[in-house]
Amino acid sequence: MATMITLPRPPFFMILFLIVLLPSACRSADPDPLQDFCVAILNSTISVNGFPCKPVPKVKSDDFFFDGLSKEGNTTNVFGSLVTAANVLTFPGLNTLGISMNRVDFAPGGINPPHIHPRASETGVIIKGKLLVGFVTTSNVFHSKVLKAGDMFVIPRGLVHFQLNVGKGKAHVITAFNSQLPGAVVLPLTLFASKPPIPNDVLTKAFQQQEVNVSVRDFPSLSLFRIRGEDIYTLDIEEDVCGNLFGPNAFKMLGFHAYIKLNFKGAGETGSIDADSDGFWLDLSLS
Repeated sequence: MATMITLPRPPFFMILFLIVLLPSACRSADPDPLQDFCVAILNSTISVNGFPCKPVPKVKSDDFFFDGLSKEGNTTNVFGSLVTAANVLTFPGLNTLGISMNRVDFAPGGINPPHIHPRASETGVIIKGKLLVGFVTTSNVFHSKVLKAGDMFVIPRGLVHFQLNVGKGKAHVITAFNSQLPGAVVLPLTLFASKPPIPNDVLTKAFQQQEVNVSVRDFPSLSLFRIRGEDIYTLDIEEDVCGNLFGPNAFKMLGFHAYIKLNFKGAGETGSIDADSDGFWLDLSLS
């Protein structure tokens, strides 16, 4: 005679908990839309995870079209690159659709510096030029390849990556994301240009760099070739510079020349920068 074995019934709340978890495990980068479209109201005072929908009677055909990626970006900056974004902030018709795109233009030698997209994976196709594309895994394995026009790449979500123009001329790439607003954490700016700034002790220990005190006795003239893309300045300094130059090697690694916060004393007619002023990203020539 067969023996029947009765298993204990799982508690009701355990079953309910597992059911609640199932949709979360299957969810993509952005939640699925519940209507055909939801053109974003960018200036709404209502705070939601995304943007409220424009009333359907007010939706126009132009809400679904965007020509921003057809225009070459101005790469006259310290990176020699410019990202033109087609995300929900510039193209409101993307709201709730879970997609967006970028165009990245590069001057010769330009770099899209190491950065992270916290909310999306990325794929891209090289339209013009030759780019070194690379990313680093969470196991610190570096993957890279030099790509030419027509080649594609993919960057897994949340991994540090970059693109560097290694060709002789200009280059540009079109990228796509599985999020209407993938976000971008640009590491050099995040670490060295945050407001308020990260304490120097944290940065020097993290990057194993030493602070270097700059003195006019060592460098009687400081030429600033570019301050945030503005005009060229030359400052002749008669007294010591009270400030420091943090870890120049770290900035070479990240694609910068240097980040320096200075206080000029006795700068005469050339002007001065107070000790409490913000720092500047600079191309430096010290003589």
